[in-house]
Amino acid sequence: MEDVLNATGRSARYLRCGNFMENFLWQVEPILQQGRFFYPFPGDFPIPMVATHNIGVVAAQWLLQQDWSGQEGIGVDEPEDLSLNQVAVQMSEAINQTVRFQPVSPEAYTESMLQHGASPAYAPGLLDMFAEVAAGIYHAEAGCKLGKLVTSYKGYAFTAMHKTSQIIRILAISGSLRRVSSNTALLQAAIALAPATVEIKLYDGLGSLPHFNPDLEPTEPLSVTDLRTQIRWADGLLISTPEYAHGVPGVLKNALDWLVSGSEFIGKPIALLNASPRATYAQSSLTEIVTVMTGRIVLEASITVPLLGRNIDIDGIVADLELSQALQRAVMTFVDAIYQFQTEAAFSDEPLR
Repeated sequence: MEDVLNATGRSARYLRCGNFMENFLWQVEPILQQGRFFYPFPGDFPIPMVATHNIGVVAAQWLLQQDWSGQEGIGVDEPEDLSLNQVAVQMSEAINQTVRFQPVSPEAYTESMLQHGASPAYAPGLLDMFAEVAAGIYHAEAGCKLGKLVTSYKGYAFTAMHKTSQIIRILAISGSLRRVSSNTALLQAAIALAPATVEIKLYDGLGSLPHFNPDLEPTEPLSVTDLRTQIRWADGLLISTPEYAHGVPGVLKNALDWLVSGSEFIGKPIALLNASPRATYAQSSLTEIVTVMTGRIVLEASITVPLLGRNIDIDGIVADLELSQALQRAVMTFVDAIYQFQTEAAFSDEPLR
């Protein structure tokens, strides 16, 4: 193809890419269910890897260079080559599950491809490609260093595999104890509108917490222990609170005070919902409190849903197209942010909270 394009005499650059990290996703089912993936390839042979989004970044950078002319091909891959055995190790660390690479015969691999819908012509073509890779075709290219755009396979696998299999867990906390509360209804609507991959649980122990007293911390009440356990369980917190006397309700502040001395809250992703456009003081105060406690507020997911004076319950919120769509967008924006934070932690080898 390059020869054909070169014959036109037009300026052209050719991206000669390493093995796509995304190629492993077609085996996501055996990876997650059996802890194995298969290729007709030796497990100890290093292969250049590249994340496809980085290919797009490099292509965009080159297309923006207006003063270039000529014809050239450059290999695009991440700085670290990985064998399939090394991929299995990084994949295991990323999804916290033992994964092994299992070499298979070309015949067995072809049969598997055909069973999964590959055409009789496509499957042999893949085998030819593997033969060329084993012969070193990738290593014949000059690598293009991606600098800050480098993607580790561990970081990639964490994002890709977790988005396929992980249930994101969110604890919803209402700052109101009222039986009929617009803030509680807003959180209940978020629960009803959440997709199957997101579990939102409403915390119902706010009223049972004792007044905060540091003297009680060494032998804390069971209700406080339960609060800590539920905060630790959650990947993120969704908080909606009314405003009383230009401030945060005492019961919510009391719960947060109990969490100050622990580690459960540190670095926790948090989205703040607001059921009233007038409740600006409480939102501002809560933002300050959560920030001081080192919670990670996701501003893009922190929205105001105007329920004030509408006398609307959970069913009404869900049925209202404008309100339900805004709430769904906020929840999914929050979920995406949680995935991003978790990926950053996996990439930096920091422990996930």
